[in-house]
Amino acid sequence: KDIEATDQKSARAYMQPLDVDLDASDWIYHHEGNKNILFKYIGNSTVLQGQILRLWKQDVSEQRIIENDGNSTSDNKQREKTLLQLYHDRSTFSHDVIGRLLGEKYILSQRLVRVSKYLVTQLNAAAASQRPANRLHKQADIDQTLGLLIPDMAQDGQSLTIEIKPKWGFLPTSSNVNPVKHRTCRYCMHKYLKHSVDKISEFCPLDLYSGDPARVEQAVDALVANPQNNLRVFVDGNLVDGSPAEAVANWDVFKKVLVQILVKDEVLPKLAHLQRSLDRFDIEGVYPRYLAALQSGALTETEPSIEDWISACSAYILREHKSTTGAQSTDIPDDKQKVLEFMLSVTLKDVSIMIQIESWPPQSLEDPKSRYRIAVVDTDAKKLLKMPMYFKQDQAIVENYLDLFPDATQQTKCTE
Repeated sequence: KDIEATDQKSARAYMQPLDVDLDASDWIYHHEGNKNILFKYIGNSTVLQGQILRLWKQDVSEQRIIENDGNSTSDNKQREKTLLQLYHDRSTFSHDVIGRLLGEKYILSQRLVRVSKYLVTQLNAAAASQRPANRLHKQADIDQTLGLLIPDMAQDGQSLTIEIKPKWGFLPTSSNVNPVKHRTCRYCMHKYLKHSVDKISEFCPLDLYSGDPARVEQAVDALVANPQNNLRVFVDGNLVDGSPAEAVANWDVFKKVLVQILVKDEVLPKLAHLQRSLDRFDIEGVYPRYLAALQSGALTETEPSIEDWISACSAYILREHKSTTGAQSTDIPDDKQKVLEFMLSVTLKDVSIMIQIESWPPQSLEDPKSRYRIAVVDTDAKKLLKMPMYFKQDQAIVENYLDLFPDATQQTKCTE
């Protein structure tokens, strides 16, 4: 075999938090998104080696300035109880919802660990100079008492790790959407709203999802030429700052191996199918159903419970099973089910894929044989209350694109 996948063992977060002394000097800033900030372990503890500490963030203006911990014991216990429930729900969503849909082998294991206000404050201070300027309005919440340990997919050693955010893998087929969506994919329209024309990437997600080696390679080349936030490469655990083609040894050989993996592994076809089948109506069709569900009381202003997500996932899987086996389904999804399925698709459209290539460069460049493992990250549930924002954003993306390219002959023709 040219390439061989290794199983990524996964397990639900241990609900009994790991109680070990964490020293801020043993952790370095790694990466962050809108909700979470990650720190990489560089110390000598065998328990913590190969781990990433994930802490959630809060607006700096909202954090309390407290020199001494004046919270009562009962307040601390209640806060930890709330945190435990929150982490339980997040872990359950990742494993029992997204993992059930996509395959639990792709979901990283998780372990809770206690953190102190002193530790988090030190980590914030140490990371400040390394963080992007547009992220500095938030920092790790100093009041959290629990963090999450997850395996480091970009560990030090003779390895190469690539992180790809593949985005949307399909064109809508609903007849109730703006016709431009049948020609140009969401990403290829959205980039004209997000970036100036001179910074537009040639990357089209449908090339990446195509399964055609030539088109997949074209997508990889476009990502390398203009990574934006869709591509990150780690060499021996260190994030490449600059062109991956220059930083990675034997890049042309590596690119061929990467294309092989992306074509061979089932993660991209699964993602594309799930995104499409969960989003049958597009935001244009599902938004009125969201409003109707709110009016009827089927949905409320509170976020869905973990039981709601599991129930929606189960109903979808049952319907898919009946469809693939030819069984006649008499179940008609109600408005709530349609909305929750759409929200599951929103999560799946925004995940990242981590691919770790072991032992790079290979012994033979003429006949490279590589073991790899894949994990899907960023699998948290999206906020249902952002549905109005999703609708407005969709309208803005389409309107901007049509303003720039009013004639269908000018519009990008994306192909699945």
